[in-house]
Amino acid sequence: MKTTFISLFFLCLMNTCYSQNTINEVLVRTNWSGIHCRGTNGICSINDNKQQANTKLIYKENTLTFIIDRAKLSATEVLQIVREPLLEDADLQNLNFIMEDDFIIDPTMQNQLKINNSQAALSKGVYPVQITDTSFIIVFNLQ
Repeated sequence: MKTTFISLFFLCLMNTCYSQNTINEVLVRTNWSGIHCRGTNGICSINDNKQQANTKLIYKENTLTFIIDRAKLSATEVLQIVREPLLEDADLQNLNFIMEDDFIIDPTMQNQLKINNSQAALSKGVYPVQITDTSFIIVFNLQ
């Protein structure tokens, strides 16, 4: 009996620890035209369109990481993200994405990412853009 209780306790403890460190991912189509798609700095929409996905979202704790596939972006979308054309001699270390407004995450997307906060939003602010050969990576803070 005592062994069963101890085994169940550790099983529950491991399950709790695992669930708190779970990373949730989803492929989406992100529009970078700013709030209400008015052409300002920020995100216009995030759609669950896996056929035209250009972004992988990764939710962990209080951050949402966007891994944006550069091959699936137009020149206009690149400008919307980093605000300048990417030239070979450009300083790629000091590029930022500007969020002029908070972006509220749609309840369907929150469910897919298993975000428990019903009012989850990306906080406005300036976010560094990490650039690789294939991706732009932006880590947003969640409210």
